[in-house]
Amino acid sequence: MAQTTTTFTRARMLIQPRWEGKDGLRAILSTSFPLMLSFMVASMNLLLDRIFLAWHSKDAFNAALQSGMTHWMIVNIFFQAVGYTATFVAQYVGAKDDRDVGPMMWQGVYVSLLGGVVMALLAPIGYPIFRFIGHHGNVPLLEAQYFEMLCLGSFAFLLFNTVISFFAGQNRTMIMLFFNIVCCLLNTCFNSWLIFEKFWIFPTGIKGAAFATVAANLITFVFAGALILAGRANEERFAMRSGWRFDLVRTRQLLRYGLPAGVHVMIDLVGFTTFMNVVGVFGEREQFASNMAMNLNLMLFIPAVGLHVGTQILSGQFCGARDHDASERMVSGSFCLAAIYMIIVVLMYLLIPEPMLHWFRGGLSEHEWNESLQLAKLLLLFVAFYSIFDAAALIYGGALKGAGDTRFVMFTSVGFSTLLFATPCIAVAYLFHVGRLDKLTGLYTAWVFCAIYVMFMATINFLRFRHGKWKTFDLVHR
Repeated sequence: MAQTTTTFTRARMLIQPRWEGKDGLRAILSTSFPLMLSFMVASMNLLLDRIFLAWHSKDAFNAALQSGMTHWMIVNIFFQAVGYTATFVAQYVGAKDDRDVGPMMWQGVYVSLLGGVVMALLAPIGYPIFRFIGHHGNVPLLEAQYFEMLCLGSFAFLLFNTVISFFAGQNRTMIMLFFNIVCCLLNTCFNSWLIFEKFWIFPTGIKGAAFATVAANLITFVFAGALILAGRANEERFAMRSGWRFDLVRTRQLLRYGLPAGVHVMIDLVGFTTFMNVVGVFGEREQFASNMAMNLNLMLFIPAVGLHVGTQILSGQFCGARDHDASERMVSGSFCLAAIYMIIVVLMYLLIPEPMLHWFRGGLSEHEWNESLQLAKLLLLFVAFYSIFDAAALIYGGALKGAGDTRFVMFTSVGFSTLLFATPCIAVAYLFHVGRLDKLTGLYTAWVFCAIYVMFMATINFLRFRHGKWKTFDLVHR
């Protein structure tokens, strides 16, 4: 009887999160809301970038999404690895080991520079890849130009992600919001200038858009890094200046936990990149409609990633302090907030799709636009269906990564993305190529597999979290 009562009390605690307390909704929002705004700024930055390119040309708009996702897919293995310094900072702060923060941050800088070199070496492979995929017209050349510029400037993205991890791990998320706003404003100014006008040696068009993104991230990194190193308190508490030496043990520790997190996101993006490249095989209208639906999904979904990062940070702090009950209550509250947000987004998809999709019209004729619009509205129904599952996958995946259970997240992502997403999408493209499927049937089938994959990832992350294996991890080696 006592055990049944305890189980019931525990279940109610997880289903009904409280408002007050270090694990309550107020604390979650205090950490996550600035992060949500930061990612909202990032999504607005992405939206403006795509709108400018749509105004420039439809080919540039289509090329930017496919090549941008391909670059993001590859660079994410380093991006997530260096971003995992935020989890180490959170665990060190939770365990009161503040002097370990600076040395770990510097290892993140060194891994960022290594990742930048590797990405620069991959710059020439863009055009052969996009030609092999079979995209039409001038799009492969534009995709290659965008991809090459992003690869050459990848070190800027990685370094910026490293330095803002210093603030993220301490719950100083308002400072992160400030730097993201600065980066967005710089990128928007550079985009409005470089995409449309030639100036001196700077590139224009789609290459100008990529260069603007790289320049904005690099300038913001220099600003944030100088602020961190100039603070005397940061040296006294965290050893930010004196901890600059390369430390193989710490680097291996960062890569041990950070690389699986990076592989997880990379494999996840392999599936989505394969999906977006496959829909381009069905024709320009189908590709354009899918791009509109996916860009709108990214714009409205990205703020929920702020809750994912906030959950990962708070999970790291609670696990560093060995307070697993607080971590469970916090994760439950985070999921409630994420579900509320995604319900609002779904209602927007269902009730007001046309005003939002109209941003991507560019210079299309009335006939072309109406055909693409009707198809994009149908595709948004798929997005609306899997959105709640996407929120669950984010929150519980963030909780697992914050605790250090990154290898499980990696292996499940590899398995499900390969079996339920990438491989079926390639099979659908092959069946269309040999004449077994028509355009719309192939397109809808690919979107069905996208929804199935998201649902399975949400379920497996939730079950892993409820199992409790994450409680046995110890990143700070007590």
